[in-house]
Amino acid sequence: MKVPDVESSEWRTYEVRYTPLGVSIFVRDSSVRPDLPRKSVDRIISLNQDNTYFKVLDNSGIIVDGNRAEQLAYEDAPFSFITPTDSKPQLKYERDVFFDYNGLNWHISMTSDIELRSEADSIFEHIVQTFKILD
Repeated sequence: MKVPDVESSEWRTYEVRYTPLGVSIFVRDSSVRPDLPRKSVDRIISLNQDNTYFKVLDNSGIIVDGNRAEQLAYEDAPFSFITPTDSKPQLKYERDVFFDYNGLNWHISMTSDIELRSEADSIFEHIVQTFKILD
C-alpha cells in the first residue's frame, strides 16, 4: 500500500466490505496520537470491561512489513448488531492490528460474523502477512 498524504488530525480510510466480513485500513498522522498501538488495544479492552459479550481471544505482538505491531482478536456483540427481535445478540468476531510507520499510525481492522471466524482468520492473516508499505 502506498503511504498516503495525511493531514494531522484526519484519518484516511481504505475499506473493503463484503457482508458478512469487512476489512478496513485507517491511517493517521502519529503526532496526533503517539504510542497508538498499545494504547489502542488497552482502550478497547478497558471500554469493554463490563461488556458480558466481550471476550479477548488474542492480545499479542506481531510484525507487519517489518514493523512491530499490537494485535487484538475478540468476540463482541456491538450495539448496532442487537435488534429488538434478537433473544440473544449476534456475536461478531473482530481483529485489530495497530502499528506506527514513518510518522503515521496504521490500523488494520476486520469484523465478521462469529460463524466465519476460521475463514476470517485465514483472510486477515493473509492480509497482514503480505501487507507492504510502499514509500
